[in-house]
Amino acid sequence: MRKELTAEEECKLKSSDELREILAQKNYWQPSFLDAAREELYRRQVSPYKSNQPLPNASDELFSSGFPKWEIQLQDGTVRKVFAASELFPEILSGKISGDLPCRLIPAASKNGTTKITKWSSVADTVGKSGFEARLLFKLVWGHSLHGLLYGVILGFVLWLAMNIFNSLSAAIELHWIGNAKAQYFSVKLTAYGIICGWWLAQAIPMVGEVIPWTWIKNLGGFVAPRAFKSAVICLFLVGMNNDVSAVFAGVFPGLSAAFGAMIAGTLVCGPPGMIIGTVIGMARRPKLQTAPGWRHEALHILLLKGVLLPLSISVAVVFIWIHYGETFAEDVVKGFLR
Repeated sequence: MRKELTAEEECKLKSSDELREILAQKNYWQPSFLDAAREELYRRQVSPYKSNQPLPNASDELFSSGFPKWEIQLQDGTVRKVFAASELFPEILSGKISGDLPCRLIPAASKNGTTKITKWSSVADTVGKSGFEARLLFKLVWGHSLHGLLYGVILGFVLWLAMNIFNSLSAAIELHWIGNAKAQYFSVKLTAYGIICGWWLAQAIPMVGEVIPWTWIKNLGGFVAPRAFKSAVICLFLVGMNNDVSAVFAGVFPGLSAAFGAMIAGTLVCGPPGMIIGTVIGMARRPKLQTAPGWRHEALHILLLKGVLLPLSISVAVVFIWIHYGETFAEDVVKGFLR
């Protein structure tokens, strides 16, 4: 009777192109066979991608790059090249690869040909901080805290810019109905401000797609972002052609500076609540998720201090400042437009 080959033995008999084809059609193969195919390609020091295959985005579960990204010095002294953090997850969870093993980023040559040598650190400090899933292996709750902070910052940035667009265009419509020359100038200025904020908002869509990996968001970002600049220029040109050109230029700079203001405001308003929510979710998930064996546990009082009390204090301060100075700030903004 013929002995049935294991996945590892079968992969060794296949060519590199066949293994690449298997990885390209990962939905049709068992995870164990995919792992064996990847390991065989790594052993041959061959890229897992076909030459005509586009690289996946950073949120892909299998790879984040078609070339080695890290070097890990194993316990026997050999150096292993790692293509993606997900490659190490099973070995970290099984204890084969410790978080204390020396690890470093593979140096990449710069444009002038020089190479910056990276220092050896630990797996937990290099691979373990490369993404959300990798961070959970060593700092499960803190990984959720930082992920919640990122969600909050991006959500706040998008909402603040959307509010700027709505407020500016609403004010422009009201001023337009007044009909006098001065009101017409300010309505054009506010319209230009709204167009620039809209361009910034379109540029933020791919950033949202990286945090929320929904296909339709990625497709929308890939379609809208490259065309946003042309659309903004055309809209500004049409507004300036039919109205006061100086008013258009007067609204462009406030629109550009609004993006930086939206980033700061979004970070302060939505970032801390997002971090608190992330911390709470991390604590709730901690008993259910497996972390790297033998790795030190996170101190509960430190997590409460950094992930709950500190962001809560920032949120309280933001609310206090807004209650006492928000109206004055809004009036100053309006006066800036009415100069």
